[in-house]
Amino acid sequence: MNEERQRFIGGSDIAAICGLSPWKTAFQVWQEKVGESEGQSDNDAMAYGRLMESVIRQWYSNETGRVVVVPDTKLIHPKYPFICASLDGIADMKRIVEIKTTRSGSDWGEPGSDEIPVYYRLQVEQYMMITKLEVADVPVSVAGSIPVIYEVEADIEIQEMIVEQAVLFWGMVQRREPPELVGIRDVVAKFGRSSMAGLVTATQDTEMAVAKIKQIREEIDKLKSEEDALKFLAMKEIGEKDTLTAINGSLLATWKMSRSGKKFDEASFKKDNPELYAKYLNDKPGSRKFLLK
Repeated sequence: MNEERQRFIGGSDIAAICGLSPWKTAFQVWQEKVGESEGQSDNDAMAYGRLMESVIRQWYSNETGRVVVVPDTKLIHPKYPFICASLDGIADMKRIVEIKTTRSGSDWGEPGSDEIPVYYRLQVEQYMMITKLEVADVPVSVAGSIPVIYEVEADIEIQEMIVEQAVLFWGMVQRREPPELVGIRDVVAKFGRSSMAGLVTATQDTEMAVAKIKQIREEIDKLKSEEDALKFLAMKEIGEKDTLTAINGSLLATWKMSRSGKKFDEASFKKDNPELYAKYLNDKPGSRKFLLK
């Protein structure tokens, strides 16, 4: 699967390449394409989304009366063979169907509109560009609720921008020339797993940045102390109860007991079963920690 992903720019890549993904950067995608990274491993949300895909597809078909066909292979751009589309479905051979699940609807507009998050807009525009279809339906289930459908019409200007950015990025992949690092995630991805002894003389800008970090941390410590003092007043007022209200009855704060649970006693298990404990130990790669001096 990783080798397959290295050959193409997919719909889930394009937002990161354009600097518009909340999950990935262009540099991280570049690392995947050149084989320096295996990419993001599955998490519970991703697994749930795949599990619900067929359910929401059937719901969409029932709701709209449209016949949905799922292509059995990825579709390739006719001019740029490194740009591909892996479709959740095509409805009546006229409309892209891209299925989503999300925990929050905060980035989504009114159902029925085209107001979907920009990172998904780029994905469906890429799919419409490749298929030459002019409409994409995006059924989405928010926090496990009954899905709603958004309708997105093709935008030629966005599609031209996608091609421009994809061509530039793919050239960097072919030349093994990394994109510019744009944040801490990129610096950690590039340098976080190895280091060597040595000194680097800071530029004036970096020296000023370190001084500013120290100032900000001092302000954070001061604010934390102030917060603790104010929390003390509120918690003392609550006392043995669990809820604090204002004079008008509105809720101000709660201080409730958490549910009791079980905790694995690793130290005792290691002492009583040293060989079994050692059997289940896995190597953990080291990582770097940034410390101010």
